[in-house]
Amino acid sequence: MADLDGTIADAMRYTCQGGKRLRAFLVMEGARIHGADPAQADRVAAAIEIIHAYS
Repeated sequence: MADLDGTIADAMRYTCQGGKRLRAFLVMEGARIHGADPAQADRVAAAIEIIHAYS
């Protein structure tokens, strides 16, 4: 069980790293600059993070 707790803690730390915020920020700013719908840009930013986390 201790290994599982360590694994979960490692995953939580990974999800809070700065690169994830930067990629989402760039997507949102690109959408804003080009007049795109922010709700759609949110989905794109999330999809990029999911793909990046998987790879």
